[in-house]
Amino acid sequence: MAIELERANDVLAQAGKSVRVAGSTALRIDGRAYEVKVRSRPSPADLRREHKRLSQHGPALRLMYVVPRISPALAAAAAALPDVLVVGVDDGVIIEDGQSRRANSDPSELAPSSPPRYAWGRFAVMRALVQHPGRRQVDLAAITGVSQAAVSKALGTIGSVAIDARAGSRQAAERLWDRFLAEYPGPRGITTNWYSLDPPTHQSAQVQARHPEALISGDAGADELAPWRAVRRAKMYAATGLELAELGFAEADPADATLAMTVPDDHTVFATARAWHRNPRAALTADPMIVAWDVSRIGGADADEAAAKLRALAFEAWP
Repeated sequence: MAIELERANDVLAQAGKSVRVAGSTALRIDGRAYEVKVRSRPSPADLRREHKRLSQHGPALRLMYVVPRISPALAAAAAALPDVLVVGVDDGVIIEDGQSRRANSDPSELAPSSPPRYAWGRFAVMRALVQHPGRRQVDLAAITGVSQAAVSKALGTIGSVAIDARAGSRQAAERLWDRFLAEYPGPRGITTNWYSLDPPTHQSAQVQARHPEALISGDAGADELAPWRAVRRAKMYAATGLELAELGFAEADPADATLAMTVPDDHTVFATARAWHRNPRAALTADPMIVAWDVSRIGGADADEAAAKLRALAFEAWP
């Protein structure tokens, strides 16, 4: 442990941190007290357990979690725990207050402070134009969860096809569907992967029973909206990270996962889902265009047919 802690201190020094050793497992970093846990085989579940244990002592004592390398799953867990400091001694990466950077980089390079800028409002307006024909600008703002000014800007950026779709052109709306699936970068964000022996539809239902605000998408969402294809994998979106181990799930590599849980950067997925949701007794899914995008990325021989079924559902309101 001493060797690992020494290396962690080196990483912190490279990051410009002021470190003072206060005990064998205690440090003061930039004036804050930390309890140190070193893990050669770290896991997000262990990180969350340690954080929960330490949080009982109040905000005065924070957790420093030292690991060889920071995996994507561990980074996702750390991002949801802003009072945790995670140090990867082999990759020289630190995650502090939900922000990640390499220790020898400039602090201005913190990952969340300079992410790629995606036009979430524009993509949401595209979905609203297709799925809610004939709506006024004020309605589009309510559907997408963005301001009327943002809607106006998005309509101008989308161009004449948006004008035609608002005027009632189904052909223009069909073009918007194709354009959305081709251009949308996905909701992005942080994804954790989970495994369960239950069928994927049961998995998503189990999660939503405990967390009603979580959205079902991907194969499980398609099965809810327009059943057609074999359900291979569940995909869900939540506003915050969810601990699924308490529901009997095991954390998994992406290739082995049966459920992917994403905290999206694109928060319009929640607004357009609520606007689309038509049956309060049914499961809450993402809107058909988000579900179709996810299905197309999961792939499979019947992905195109499943997307076509979702497309037909989205256009039910059109003449």
